Amino acid sequence: MALYTKAFFASSIPPIAPKRIPQTPNSNPFSLTSLPSAHKDWSIAQDNTILWSTPLERQSHGLKRDRDDFSLQHERKMEECGHVLRKVGKDDPFESLNMINAVQRLGIDYYFQEEIEAILHSQYLKYISHGDCGHQLHEVALRFRLLRQQGYYVPAEIFNNFKGKEGKFKKELAEDIDGLMALYEASQLGIEGEDILEEAGNFSERLLTARVRHLDDNQVRVVGSTLRHPHHKSLARFMVKNFLGNFQDRNGWLNDLQQLAKMDFNMVQSMHQKEIVQISKWWTDLGLSKELKFARDQPLKWYTVSMACLTDPDMSDERVELTKPISLIYIIDDIFDVYGSLEELTLFTEAVNKYASITGSWAVLFNAFLVEAKWFATGQSPKSEEYLTNAVVSSGVHVVLVHIFFLLGHRLNKENVQLLDTIPGIISSPGTILRLWDDLGSAMDESQDGHDGSYIDYYMQENEGCSVKESREKVVGMISEAWKRLNKECLSPNPFPATFTKASLNLARLVPLLYSYDNNHCLPSLEEHMKSMLYESVTM
Repeated sequence: MALYTKAFFASSIPPIAPKRIPQTPNSNPFSLTSLPSAHKDWSIAQDNTILWSTPLERQSHGLKRDRDDFSLQHERKMEECGHVLRKVGKDDPFESLNMINAVQRLGIDYYFQEEIEAILHSQYLKYISHGDCGHQLHEVALRFRLLRQQGYYVPAEIFNNFKGKEGKFKKELAEDIDGLMALYEASQLGIEGEDILEEAGNFSERLLTARVRHLDDNQVRVVGSTLRHPHHKSLARFMVKNFLGNFQDRNGWLNDLQQLAKMDFNMVQSMHQKEIVQISKWWTDLGLSKELKFARDQPLKWYTVSMACLTDPDMSDERVELTKPISLIYIIDDIFDVYGSLEELTLFTEAVNKYASITGSWAVLFNAFLVEAKWFATGQSPKSEEYLTNAVVSSGVHVVLVHIFFLLGHRLNKENVQLLDTIPGIISSPGTILRLWDDLGSAMDESQDGHDGSYIDYYMQENEGCSVKESREKVVGMISEAWKRLNKECLSPNPFPATFTKASLNLARLVPLLYSYDNNHCLPSLEEHMKSMLYESVTM
């Protein structure tokens, strides 16, 4: 395992982009299609005869009796937790919210979707009947967040109850650490025009930061985690171990949930390991890495996107299949950015434009790539908004989410194709988030030297005297607005099923991890998460 892990993250000299006339530099160094491989640290070891060393994997290769025992323990624990959740849901509304929160943070909510929906639906009906979401900040904010996450609209004005006569949040709330954390978490679910949630987020963040020096070590850890990784904008599966470490056993049911989460984490880890072996074999057999020496060889990084978007253990085949089109997006992006001449790229795009159905999304992607290639080949500088409109498409997010939609089992019919071809907000919003994170300029793709077009560059050209700092602040604000649009798209009613909505959110949640570069253009944070997810099982 140690040798495989080393090979997994091993450094090597990056591929050299072949010369072409004109040579098109990479315009999207941080997009889904252009993740850096400065040290080629996301290839898969050539030796596929890997002996996995997690306890669960050893168990699964052992006696059938051991497998049956584990499955039986897992099933019993799941039944126990489901029973407790249903009972608490009837007996104690606030405690049931705490339990749902824990279930979601432990990454085991897919086992209890019916119970969660029943509890939240009941509490939403009580709210619209009586107009009362509670009186304590912690309860009100937690209920608000959980209901909005489930697609129920609750007006943000309920937080006016925690303001004084002067219209400001009450100063005495500074003593309510749990309430402030819940308020900060709730503020992440804001939609356009909800200034009170902007105010709530700033207020709670300021007070929590000021209070840290007065808290014990465990509280400091929990507060810090909340501010850095609010639940709505984080990948729950990547944060499970963090949650296990932050929360002490205050309730009997929390102990049961933690035990189930540990069993589930190790089980899912074993599944991910098997999926990586499948992808490795497919990628090796495909032979593109040998044929296209200029292109990136990063199947493990591509799989990261699939793993983050489709978290349900039952979606193993879907994760493997989704990695395949993602890999092709990267390869095609490299062809456009570092290899093909403008004439060749035009012919390539014309050929793809002749297809129909699901491949229509690929034609849209090719057209966006070609637009960028023409800009750089001719030295043209588009307007910032023109650039962004095209760049959201060239990010590859549209193609990925279209494939996810159909991999989730939805029919390939005229209505669905038309719905997706419009690139609705639930697709364009994560595309915008990804593209603008790209343009904050955290790193450059080492294999594609040149002038990297970005929203910041074009915005500064249009606004003389605007500094880089001011331009970056504008982009940060635009990312925030894109999140608000995405939040609104996820509220009911919307034409998309919950599984697709979750995949879209998860893609947006993954974006910051894809751009946490260090000075060596590496992704230490993402690498640590992946090593933890794939190799470090939790102790039962």
